[in-house]
Amino acid sequence: MSASCGILALDGGPPERDKLEAMLGAMARHGPDGSGRWHDACAGLGQQMMHVTPESLAEKQPVHDGASRVTLVLDGRLDNRDDLLRALGVTQSTQLPDSSLVLRAYRKWGQDCVYHLVGEFAFAVWDARERTLFCVTDPMGIQPLFYREVPGQYFAFASEVEALLALTGGRSALNHTRLAMLG
Repeated sequence: MSASCGILALDGGPPERDKLEAMLGAMARHGPDGSGRWHDACAGLGQQMMHVTPESLAEKQPVHDGASRVTLVLDGRLDNRDDLLRALGVTQSTQLPDSSLVLRAYRKWGQDCVYHLVGEFAFAVWDARERTLFCVTDPMGIQPLFYREVPGQYFAFASEVEALLALTGGRSALNHTRLAMLG
């Protein structure tokens, strides 16, 4: 499968592009079919692409819609493409990639789009107009999405923990409270 990541600057400044590059580098093995990145004034999204469905062959991510100022990265696949195509008013003959379908679903239903999606997926949507980052996994959590927040600095997410560890040079402090809850 592909791998997604992103970073949101919490200090009012632009996202640190080197941090996004470090995350993408940590997930490079997931990108035999290419890599993509997108930035704006306070967010950056990245994707390591692996084509696994016929619809994904021409896929380029992150997917950005300039009119709505919404950008998306998706790791996964949709199992209800035909239902979504009908609900979104898209002709059945289209070969839209799943990422474009999820973006259209978000534009139509906002955060309620999750109630219309069936499959194994993790995705993130940066809505520049609303200044919100919306991160989602499928209901069973088959496609994981890990995150890290450094208060006042950044919020980062990724398909793999290694990408978040790349932000700290591989060092990470244990969350003793969470560890105690597991025992």
